[in-house]
Amino acid sequence: MNEKAVSPVIGVMLMLVVTVLLAAAVSSYTGSVQTEKPAPSAVFDARIVKNATMSMGGYSYKVSYMEIKQISGDRIPTKDLKIITYNPDAYGRKTMEVLPCSRNTHYYTSWSGWKNGTSPYLNDMSKGWFGNNPAVDFGNYTIFPGITMTADWYENYPQAPWNVTEYEGGNVTGFCACIADGWNVTPGHYITVKIVYLPANTVIWHKDVMVEGEGV
Repeated sequence: MNEKAVSPVIGVMLMLVVTVLLAAAVSSYTGSVQTEKPAPSAVFDARIVKNATMSMGGYSYKVSYMEIKQISGDRIPTKDLKIITYNPDAYGRKTMEVLPCSRNTHYYTSWSGWKNGTSPYLNDMSKGWFGNNPAVDFGNYTIFPGITMTADWYENYPQAPWNVTEYEGGNVTGFCACIADGWNVTPGHYITVKIVYLPANTVIWHKDVMVEGEGV
């Protein structure tokens, strides 16, 4: 038997085995690495108004609301977003987090009765005011430049008289679901609003918003 001829063959086979094993390990590693979805780019503006006097149909009433409008940037499904607000005037808990489709409201409207949902809403005004104006829940619509998300509280609709932290079966308006202790939102003071892109856990926009009100 020619041992000199066998040794090089064994050496080549061992090298091939090592190469195959290394290739399999590299393939397994690269396959397990998930590419992080980059955060979108967007510019927003926000208004927070407390107890503004409005008139409609010959009646005057008070309304408080937060509006977040996209000014420019990418289309973003709200299922990928979280909204955080910080109210320094709140009694007790001062921060609220709104997750998509988290059912944070329970309130009454004249056209649809009692409704559970997730504020801030997208109101489909193209279908008119009366009887056919559904509010689309946060998490179920896509925002893009020109779209406004709204969380409101009309004085003639009941609101739970406590610092709402989550839906608990009481009467919770959109305004108080999105801002801690909506009762104590103070005109002239500031509330911090942040929008977080959940897949990358990245804040894509934030602003300290001065609360508007009569005489401010």
